[in-house]
Amino acid sequence: MARPSNALSAALVFILAVLILGGTLFASPSGYSIFSVVSGSMEPAIPVGATIAVRKTKNHPLPPGSVITFTAGDILITHRIEDVGFDGEYYYITRGDANQNPDAAPVRPQQVLGRVDFVTPSHVVAVLRFLRNPAVLLVLIPALLIVWSHSSPKIQRAKNTNNAGRENQ
Repeated sequence: MARPSNALSAALVFILAVLILGGTLFASPSGYSIFSVVSGSMEPAIPVGATIAVRKTKNHPLPPGSVITFTAGDILITHRIEDVGFDGEYYYITRGDANQNPDAAPVRPQQVLGRVDFVTPSHVVAVLRFLRNPAVLLVLIPALLIVWSHSSPKIQRAKNTNNAGRENQ
């Protein structure tokens, strides 16, 4: 009976570790930056609320079809490259998948933060949106604590039983 409780505890610890540490551990040493998407301009490929991993790249020009994150003034934008041009240096014509027209200004390589290499799946976005609701957290956190508190004695009894059995051998 201890196995389901032990597995549940391990799963909860793993999920919390991924959510809390995942972004910072993944981002720094790997050359990736992690961003949350706040606009629907790339839907359905990148839904609002998705988390994207953007890898720095020095390989220019990037091919059409690549999804890049770039700066436009103080704003970060993630759009798809539609075309590549050259007027003494490379530039990109970009457009959000949900937008009818390309972006007004071409994007220069020095504006590009990197190429989008990973997007959280839409079902993960839905779960994260659900978990952001304070009412859900007010129910979920106590429920998890109750499950953990009830499973801890069972796990301890199982360990004591196993250790007692080994001592008798």
